[in-house]
Amino acid sequence: MEIVLGITGASGVQYGIRTLELLREKEITTRLIISETGLV
Repeated sequence: MEIVLGITGASGVQYGIRTLELLREKEITTRLIISETGLV
């Protein structure tokens, strides 16, 4: 299974990081797409 996670705003970064951590624990392959505002 592979999941693509998109982060489009600064407030979503915390949720996105936690989601990536949980998916890593379950050994699920992930791809991250992040917008410029998500990098702030």
